[in-house]
Amino acid sequence: MAFSITGQIKVSTLKKRFLKEFGLTLRVYDGRSFADEGQTISQIRKKKGSGDLSVRKSMKVGTLEEKIESEFGIKVQIAGSDDSYLCKNELTLASANEKDQKRINKKDKKSKDVKSGSPITNKENENIVDQTSENTLTEDQIEEFKETEKEAEDSYDFYCLADDIAEAGDKEWAKKVYMKAEENPEDINDLQRLADSISEKLEEKEWAKKLYIKAESQAEDCGDFTSLAGSIHKNLGDKEWAKKLYIKAESQAENCDDLQKLADSIHKQLGDKEWSKKLYLKAESKAEQINDFSDLADSIHDNLEDKEWATKLYKITESKCIAEEFSDLAVKIHGRLSDKEWAIKLFKITESKLECGENHPGETLADSFRYFGDNISETLGDKKWAEKVYKKSEENATYKNELEYLAGSVLDHLEDEKWANLIEQKAEELEDDE
Repeated sequence: MAFSITGQIKVSTLKKRFLKEFGLTLRVYDGRSFADEGQTISQIRKKKGSGDLSVRKSMKVGTLEEKIESEFGIKVQIAGSDDSYLCKNELTLASANEKDQKRINKKDKKSKDVKSGSPITNKENENIVDQTSENTLTEDQIEEFKETEKEAEDSYDFYCLADDIAEAGDKEWAKKVYMKAEENPEDINDLQRLADSISEKLEEKEWAKKLYIKAESQAEDCGDFTSLAGSIHKNLGDKEWAKKLYIKAESQAENCDDLQKLADSIHKQLGDKEWSKKLYLKAESKAEQINDFSDLADSIHDNLEDKEWATKLYKITESKCIAEEFSDLAVKIHGRLSDKEWAIKLFKITESKLECGENHPGETLADSFRYFGDNISETLGDKKWAEKVYKKSEENATYKNELEYLAGSVLDHLEDEKWANLIEQKAEELEDDE
């Protein structure tokens, strides 16, 4: 059985499992920002595909990134195990992991050969890098950064390196690397990220402003203008420029998601509830999919504090739920509306459907029961109910990774080390999933 990505899995769980399975980091984005790790893939996805995606070690990095975007409408990037660099698109996951291991081994060897913790002065390293008076870089840091700089291939590589150097304390060296990143940006994303970092890490507002102007010239859709407006307001404090961009964003909005994200940003950056409310109303008129109604309800509850409107949208969401989507909705109802009775009702519907074998398409019944048990434990704190559900997961498990993940849930949520060990033993008796 291949590693599977489904809509019900939480971002944090997906990243943890991906690292365990492939030895690499999966960066998951919601728009241009990193996704909230507490949300599920279905909550951040931008499109509804077949429901799941199987991943194998023979799959190329670039292919997987494209498939996830195609299937879920979610941007991801695959990085090394320490999340310090991006893997090359043409490598398979297996090859990328092999190169990553060699890189780590090489790095470990350097750490042993070089005496760490020794500050390098300007005089000692004037031919290596320019340093600020506050610099505290060590020899191994300098050597590692220089090697990474040699391996950098595009604007994003240089941007990531410059961020690392700036955070380590050498702003002058970081500035030179940011300049290299500026030479060949691929798109508006590169320009905006670069401007954000230059403003935040170097505090060079004029340089950042020039990059934001370049980025604006490349903006094409609602998402581009919305994200850019947020960055400009946050990093430059230019409210008028941000407003102009938000107006452009509204004129380009095509669907519920565009309008909701725009309203969210306007509320966060400008604190304009009236404008946000008008946009949420427009978004509701365009809502079609279950996630449209669910995500809109979240925003209206959180930003407008309108419990009645949110409740109405959650009820529409319920009418569109299938399988474990009832469980995901229960988590929202309990967390945002504090309606335990409604949440329990939804959890019971989930349990009934799973017991009848009505799990989500593309997901095994064992995994569905386990996800459900996790939700019960995390939301209600009902260990007995969670235990009952985990037993159903164990009864239906036929693959090694199903049992391995179940053991983790039993240990994390029930703190039952004995049972978790027994499940692990069962898993070890099975061959690796194919």
